[in-house]
Amino acid sequence: MKKILLMAVALIATATAAFAADKTVTLDLTKPDAFGYAVPEAGGATPLEVGQKVTQGDVTITVATNGTTPVRFWSTNGAITFRLASGCSIDIEAGGANIKKIELTGNNIKADNVDATPGTYTDALWEGSAAKVTFTRKASTVQIATMTVTYEAADGPAGEAESYNACSTEITDWKAEVNEEGKTVYSCTPVTTASDVFANATVADGKSLVNFSTPNMDVVAVAGANPKDVQGEPGAGFPGWQEWHDVKWDVKNQNLDDKKTSYFDYILGTGNPYVALDAEEVTTDGVATGMWRGLYTYYEPDGSKGMPINGLYYKFSPKADGTVKVRVFSNKGNRNTYVVDEATKTPIAYKAEGYVNGQNESLDDGTTRKKYLSADEIQEIHNSMKVVDGVDTAPYVIAGGNQNFWGYLTFSVKAGGCYWLFQHSSQIGFGGYEFTAGASSGIENVAVPSVVKSNRVYNLAGQVVDDNYKGIVIVNGKKMIRK
Repeated sequence: MKKILLMAVALIATATAAFAADKTVTLDLTKPDAFGYAVPEAGGATPLEVGQKVTQGDVTITVATNGTTPVRFWSTNGAITFRLASGCSIDIEAGGANIKKIELTGNNIKADNVDATPGTYTDALWEGSAAKVTFTRKASTVQIATMTVTYEAADGPAGEAESYNACSTEITDWKAEVNEEGKTVYSCTPVTTASDVFANATVADGKSLVNFSTPNMDVVAVAGANPKDVQGEPGAGFPGWQEWHDVKWDVKNQNLDDKKTSYFDYILGTGNPYVALDAEEVTTDGVATGMWRGLYTYYEPDGSKGMPINGLYYKFSPKADGTVKVRVFSNKGNRNTYVVDEATKTPIAYKAEGYVNGQNESLDDGTTRKKYLSADEIQEIHNSMKVVDGVDTAPYVIAGGNQNFWGYLTFSVKAGGCYWLFQHSSQIGFGGYEFTAGASSGIENVAVPSVVKSNRVYNLAGQVVDDNYKGIVIVNGKKMIRK
């Protein structure tokens, strides 16, 4: 067996085990690069789409609605502010803790221009007690320079939150230029890093095992080795694997915004997660060739074939009841994606939200970018393509066609359990997770086979197409041919 190589990658852990009373965090929104966003040029903007976040410490600002003009960092007269225009709203959270006070500086931040729920908002000051506060622009263009959030301890174990980031992407050399067609094009240099080598990685039986944890969660990431081919003839000791592929971990990113301002970063190991391995003879037109190859047995959702013994998978072992939200990348959109309870060897429910390749939104400048899809929107795509006559034909496939998926899987867990995340016969990237102790998310179905007849038209790849598209299309779960 060849020597197994481990790539120098690591996981950066940030955890909040318990909340101290009356913590205060100030976000300086005049410095977008401090949050991983590009600094706009004078008179320019760095827009944020629904679901994108600005985070410092325990405090997170999430774009809730994007309005007619997106939430954005805007530069004018040498000053940068965080702007909410018509229809825009943002959610402010502090890792599950109760927020007591939010103070703003900036322009147009009086009560006449800002609506806040719940609680009470006067000029530049919100007061109340809530785990999440929503600011909505009422009038003018709300321009926030700084936001200071004061929050208190959560009651008991409920609401305790902790997170783990696999890696991070720094955007450098960002610039905007006008091309020959008069359109503004954007470019940058992404640098994706992880802090250290997986210092605690162990190698055994062709696998690399990496253990990491936060206070209420232990996780092991497993990357496996697959054989290249088989040597020898059937008999004693057969099959004999001639050579194995190396095991390695890669750090990767993917730009999800044509304006080059945000990247989706993740780590990726090797090996399809098989439950058994044997050999089969290669045939050509039904004639045996005398050559042999690997014969893989993969996981079945009834648990009858057992759990993976090699390949890429992740095991989550919570110490408290709660909800896990895992950041993942799937290159094989038509493969089954499983979260499996080790005790029963059967899948549990999860919700998927994020980006599906081919699902775009148009911007005011005539360009497009990938659209952040809610769990309901992804379920609608899935139902339109996979639910036929009321039956879900592929309940573990995210969305519909064979399209890349960058996003989040959210599922409920119980203390003392163990939950495996993997794909049927491919590798799934891991970007980190967020664990919130307390009540479960209430997720009860993996895929709800109820069809909302949206009448949207998809091609076989899962992309929305217009009336001019010719060929095989899918409408409300049924295939038809357009000529």
